[in-house]
Amino acid sequence: MAIGIVLAGGNGSRMNSKVAKQYIMLGGKEILYYCLNTFEKNRDVTDVILVTRAGDIEFCQQNIVNKYGFKKVRNIIAGGKQRYDSVYNGLLAVNDITGDRENEIVIIHDGARPFVTDKMIFESINEVKKTGACTVGVPVKDTIKIVDENMLGVSTPDRSSLFQIQTPQTFSYQLIMEAYQTLYGMGKHAGVNKDEAYENEHGTEECKNVYTGEPYMGECIAKEYGNVHRIETHKGEYIAKEYEGAHKAELHKDIHIEENINITDDTMLLEQCLGVKSKVIFGAYENIKITTPEDVSMAEIIVKKLL
Repeated sequence: MAIGIVLAGGNGSRMNSKVAKQYIMLGGKEILYYCLNTFEKNRDVTDVILVTRAGDIEFCQQNIVNKYGFKKVRNIIAGGKQRYDSVYNGLLAVNDITGDRENEIVIIHDGARPFVTDKMIFESINEVKKTGACTVGVPVKDTIKIVDENMLGVSTPDRSSLFQIQTPQTFSYQLIMEAYQTLYGMGKHAGVNKDEAYENEHGTEECKNVYTGEPYMGECIAKEYGNVHRIETHKGEYIAKEYEGAHKAELHKDIHIEENINITDDTMLLEQCLGVKSKVIFGAYENIKITTPEDVSMAEIIVKKLL
């Protein structure tokens, strides 16, 4: 069983529309209707938290939830300034309704992706039970070029290893919450006491004896997540990432404020804050995110095909 967090806080700026993209009509219903309807009917989803703009809460209640009789939408809450702020608000709301934080699974989905399927949800949940973190995606079709500030191509990544990442993104509640608490500087490992016991603990050692990278004063705890080791101190947080067999220690300190990072999805957050990798499974090319007028035109073709 799982709880859905649906993000519906867009303002339609790139749509050049006075109506927020999630409320644009598609096949006679609002774009937001479609993913909520899929979550409503899915047997593995018990509850849904809908995250929207503060000024849209009443609109969503009356014109989406009540209008279509969505019983699983337990709460409609205001989002934050950034996408990750909105997700965190959703996670806090999940905390208020779940009775089993240790085993809870959360499914984070963009409300502007109307074509999520039961298959994606089902396979994502099953994968999370094994790995803790999963996202859907599709292989890129075009050649990708990395350019410099002068728009000159500098490299061409191997297309066979590139995926276009979508939502839903599904996680163990405890794992994704730990990542967010780390982002906001209040994770359970911040200022960790070396005498505390943690699952899979590897003991207390000088970091310079464990990892490559600059040595620092004090002791640290090394914790293993699969093949990734994480080490921490009172003065900051070191994340060790594996690059072709070598470990690199990086200091992330108040990263969401001091570095103004651009967290574009939650798998990226796990990578940045915990050094944890997410399983990528196949989504669908029809699982588009509606952002521009051209996307609406494509969605109209897809919805006719599905209906």
